[in-house]
Amino acid sequence: TDECKLNRNICGPGECVMGPGGYSCICYPGYRWHPQRRACTDVNECEAEAEPCGAGRGLCMNTAGSYTCQCRRGFRLSMRGGARACADINECLEGSCPEGKCENHPGGFVCTPCPPGFRGHHGACSDVNECEEGSPCAPGLCLNTPGSYQCQCPPGTRPTAEPPGCQDVDECALGAACGVGGECLNTPGSFRCRCRPGFAPRHGRRCLDIDECALQPGPCAPPGSCTNTEGSFSCSCPGGLAPHGHRCPPPEPPPPRKLCYLNLDDSILCDSVLGTNVTRGECCCSLGAGWGDLCEVFPCPLPSSAEFVALCPDGRGFIPDEGPPHGARGLRDIDECELFGAEICKEGKCVNTQPGFECYCKQGFDYDSAVRQCLGG
Repeated sequence: TDECKLNRNICGPGECVMGPGGYSCICYPGYRWHPQRRACTDVNECEAEAEPCGAGRGLCMNTAGSYTCQCRRGFRLSMRGGARACADINECLEGSCPEGKCENHPGGFVCTPCPPGFRGHHGACSDVNECEEGSPCAPGLCLNTPGSYQCQCPPGTRPTAEPPGCQDVDECALGAACGVGGECLNTPGSFRCRCRPGFAPRHGRRCLDIDECALQPGPCAPPGSCTNTEGSFSCSCPGGLAPHGHRCPPPEPPPPRKLCYLNLDDSILCDSVLGTNVTRGECCCSLGAGWGDLCEVFPCPLPSSAEFVALCPDGRGFIPDEGPPHGARGLRDIDECELFGAEICKEGKCVNTQPGFECYCKQGFDYDSAVRQCLGG
């Protein structure tokens, strides 16, 4: 039986040859005859030979029909006599010590001495990465260069020459402007302004005057008027009175309460009384057009006049309020419903609002503001 023809792979990686006694196999290089398996099997050169890559020079790795070498540092793979092996690299012939004397040895070399910025490592002069060994440029950015390094300095700092680094700039010493109301304080990479009382940082760091008179509420209690000054303010009172701190002396006692008249029509003058026991301010700052005893009427000031503004500083519906003794003077709402009662909301229900009032009529009735009364439809 010609086994070689019946099974072309009978030998595996080899050539089948028939003879009188049967077949035999001629194995390919890297393979050998295995009598038990009766086939060509791979030769593990890494185990069959004593360190084929060279003693201590590389790691042998078996492959199908051959092997390869993973050479250590300082060696490279070469073919000598048809076999793979790790051969020493002569680094001195490759210019590995451009600045020093080179001495080659198996697996490495030695450079003596190394130039500044370089350090001996594995026999070679390797660059020192100053950026990885600290922060020579702090607070800037360090860029390593062969034998040295460079610094990219952030705003507020400047580069130094020897050694390279970043130095803080004292903006205050260079005349950084904080204004007349501020004190310059240097900080790393910048500066800040500490403002004096009456000043505040605006438009960046510059200290500008605070206009206290523009604040709400103002610092001067009514009826005082405020005048802004650099870093402060002053209060003045009507009539040339001297203020006590930020407050004006109490005003004159209010006039006695008198009658309040709705209008100044002489024909119905005495029939148009809104209420009694009211002040001139309560009368003229609400609904009244005249104020006086019985039918001796004194007209209320016109709304556009300075006298009206002095009497009713917030317009109709409000009146100056003295507040507690020696307290701040403010404004209070006039309760028309309490002062005038049924005179302003006849046949209806009066509800005070701020400012003014509302008159709610029964169903079927409408409020007539001319007569101040709910009239049926």
